[in-house]
Parts: sequence; structure tokens; C-alpha cells
Amino acid sequence: MEAFLNEPLYSVLFLLIGCICLLLEVFIPSGGILGFLAVFSSGWGIVGFFAQGSFVLGAGSIVGFLAYACGMFYLILKRLTFKGVITPESSSSVDERLLVEDLVGEKGVTVTPLRPAGMALLKDKKVDVVSVGDFIEIDQRVKVVEISGNRVVVRAI
Repeated sequence: MEAFLNEPLYSVLFLLIGCICLLLEVFIPSGGILGFLAVFSSGWGIVGFFAQGSFVLGAGSIVGFLAYACGMFYLILKRLTFKGVITPESSSSVDERLLVEDLVGEKGVTVTPLRPAGMALLKDKKVDVVSVGDFIEIDQRVKVVEISGNRVVVRAI
């Protein structure tokens, strides 16, 4: 153990292994194992510099590794994709701006079957609607008969 702490080559090697493990953590999903190995290996290299009496190299490697780790953390955050995020265009929720009384009497077409709830295309927007009475199949013309809160009630024409 003492040979690892007293030899500058081992300290540099441990720091390099730590940086490589941290880089791999960005691209390989390891559940944090590579990140743990990166911190442990880099920590061992930093302790080695301090054990050799090289406080400047030890402090410099701390600052350098922290800067490198912040850069890798930034890359990890950039790589995250939010594929499940619902954009306003793909949302099936009712747009509050559509819920005005002038929507009553508006005609549209069903996008999904209404059994009795579903979606209709009103004013070129997808809107959650509820049908009055029977089921209404897809691509049927409907007319808004009532708005209650965020509930849009339609009837087949």
C-alpha cells in the first residue's frame, strides 16, 4: 500500500483511471458504479500526492478533478432526453383558452370514438369532449352543446 502512496506515477495513474471512469459513466449506464470507481480512484490519487508532500499537486488535482467532474455532470444533463414530455401540440388536455362561451355551437369532427368521452377537433385544436347520449364513432361531425368547467359536451350532427 505504501508503494502506491509514495510513487508519483501511481498517483497520476489513479487520477487518470478516475477521469476515464467518469467519462465512461456519461456513455455507459452503470447505475453509478463507474462514478463510484471514478471518485474512489481519483481520491486515492489525490491522497497519494498529499502523502508525497506535494501539496501544490494535491490541491491542483482536487481543483482539476472537480472541474472535470462538473463538466461531465453537464454532459450527463445534456444527454438526458425527455421523450415522455408532453408538448402543447401533442397534449390531449383541454386548452383553457378554448373554454369560452363562444365555443358553444362550434362544429367539429371526432378524432377518437366517443364512448362517451373522447377527443374532437374543434377550431383546429384537439379537445377532450363528452358526448350526450349514444356512442359516436371516429370521423363523425359533432356540435358543442354545453361547456361546464373544463367539460365540453358535444352531440352528433
